[in-house]
Amino acid sequence: MTSVWPTVVPLALGAAVSPALLTIQLLILAGKSRPVPRGWAYTAGVFVTTVIYMVVLATIARGIVLASSNQSDVERIVKLVAAAGLLFLGVHALRKKRDPAKIQARDEKLAKAPLRDFFGIGFAAMWGNLSSLVLILPAVHITINSDATSSTIATMMGLILLCAIAPALLPVLLLTLAGSHADPALASLNRFTTAHAQQINAGICFLFAALLVYSGLKP
Repeated sequence: MTSVWPTVVPLALGAAVSPALLTIQLLILAGKSRPVPRGWAYTAGVFVTTVIYMVVLATIARGIVLASSNQSDVERIVKLVAAAGLLFLGVHALRKKRDPAKIQARDEKLAKAPLRDFFGIGFAAMWGNLSSLVLILPAVHITINSDATSSTIATMMGLILLCAIAPALLPVLLLTLAGSHADPALASLNRFTTAHAQQINAGICFLFAALLVYSGLKP
């Protein structure tokens, strides 16, 4: 039972690193029109997508034994497929060219969108957050089929969910609690993630791909 945590926690933490989700949230919070309500609506959309994805994964995974002292062939395949997906995403992130016109158009669309649209923006943004979704997959598979108690499984699933939505949740929570005092920190974070989003995404993909390959191939 305790052996599941060292596998699940790194995957959950990896899912928490999403420059794409964070950048969109920071752009929303930098707006002049109702930034906090918009930020919470966006976070709600991210939350709903993640819950749906995890419920579907948990339903499909139930009955497939993945978490045991001896890895099953299915567990190895899940990890190696996830690693291959992350490698692809990492290479794609590095090769993708920044288009200033598209970035400007996205920013203008966010600035003009009504409040109700931000839930949909968050919902769609999480479905497009492939690097996090790929890491959530093995984490949920291993958790739902472990021999842990029901309360421990619920705690692990809650951790996965919280980590996955953290890039959207933490900035708006910080702004809600700290008000204008959080503005300088959010502005600095926005500049950094905007400038280095591709490198951050690629680095996270490569790191966790390597970890999944090692975990999937070890005896």
